[in-house]
Amino acid sequence: MVYRERARRGVNSRARSRRQLGRLIAPLALLVACLFVYISRLAAVSAGAKEIDRLMNAIAEEQRTSQQLNIQLAARLDPARVRDEATGRLGMSYPTDDRICVVSGQEDAAVVVCDSRLTGTP
Repeated sequence: MVYRERARRGVNSRARSRRQLGRLIAPLALLVACLFVYISRLAAVSAGAKEIDRLMNAIAEEQRTSQQLNIQLAARLDPARVRDEATGRLGMSYPTDDRICVVSGQEDAAVVVCDSRLTGTP
């Protein structure tokens, strides 16, 4: 009888310890799941930050390129440079007074007078 009593207590204590283990495992599993979600969110944020850094570097590079192109454009639009290119490289020359044209009139009917010999007026 004592043996049966001890065996019954052993079965009860095993069942009790399994319940206690179950009560312990459920919160631990929830904690592990929460940690997994938290770490995955951190990884996503880190990847986003890395992409932002890459894009910021690309923007800075493009801004430098744009600034260099604006400097080159300003140099090419300089009137002295244009004049030197026209007379030197292209062989152009300044017009004489008789080749200067005067444009007058409305936008759709402009009258151009370039040389009195061409228009027949003195």
